Amino acid sequence: MATGTGSLRLQGGCCHGENKTARGDFGVLPNSGLSVGHWRLNPPAWGQEVFLTGYAVVRATCAADLLEMERHLHFSANVSAAQPRTTEEFAFHPGFPRLSAKIDGILERASRLLNLSAVRPPRVTLVLLPDGKEVRRQHVAMVPGQHPGLFGYDSLEAFYFVGTRTVYLSLADLREGILAHELTHHLMCTVMALPPRK
Repeated sequence: MATGTGSLRLQGGCCHGENKTARGDFGVLPNSGLSVGHWRLNPPAWGQEVFLTGYAVVRATCAADLLEMERHLHFSANVSAAQPRTTEEFAFHPGFPRLSAKIDGILERASRLLNLSAVRPPRVTLVLLPDGKEVRRQHVAMVPGQHPGLFGYDSLEAFYFVGTRTVYLSLADLREGILAHELTHHLMCTVMALPPRK
């Protein structure tokens, strides 16, 4: 696996509709959302792609979803020349360094707005799910006691799960404001919750 900002580890083929089981570091039971191995409450979104930024681990079904995420985030971020380029199979695509810069830029901006720029936040995991219905299913599975409305559960764009420092995102509904909102939850639950320095 390549490491550093903007690195991608391919753990399976791409993309949608492919039945992926027991590849790489973890196995995913098809169409169940349950993973086997060491992930417990933090399954990798039926996915096999792991993308690292300076502040985040992004889990997606395939590299095409990562590029779609980059297209959905209309946040202007500078891709520095010092920032390592993406490696392995997708090193040729300029979208991956842009995605890394956008995610980290959004988190840094939220951190500055909360006056937390002096503290480095712990790494957050971003799990990309296809749509709001999948995000809602994940939310119902992780947060007990929810009851469906008259027409069932509605769609959910995103949510932050404190226990695993994970943001679950609907790729279909993703915008930079949604990601900024969820990353703000991450900052408030981690950095702001830390005891004051002596």
